[in-house]
Amino acid sequence: MRGISNAKLRRERIAARVKSATDRILMREKNRLTGLSSILTSTNPTNVLERGYSMAVNAKGAPVTSVVGLKAGDPLTVVLKDGRVETEVKK
Repeated sequence: MRGISNAKLRRERIAARVKSATDRILMREKNRLTGLSSILTSTNPTNVLERGYSMAVNAKGAPVTSVVGLKAGDPLTVVLKDGRVETEVKK
């Protein structure tokens, strides 16, 4: 009987260690996902527009990130939080 009691005690200890390790892993991953979610939220283009910024896109819908390659008369769309404005490059 003593051997059975020892085996049962070992099993309970192992089960407790597995649960503890699992809880630590889950907490670490939860914290990691929370951090990633925060980064995604802060860099989400829609949220950036909500803060008062706008985004210019060319005729193909690609973001305009530089004046290089733009010329007078090129059409642009300015995207704002509540709509779009069609415009063109003047200079």
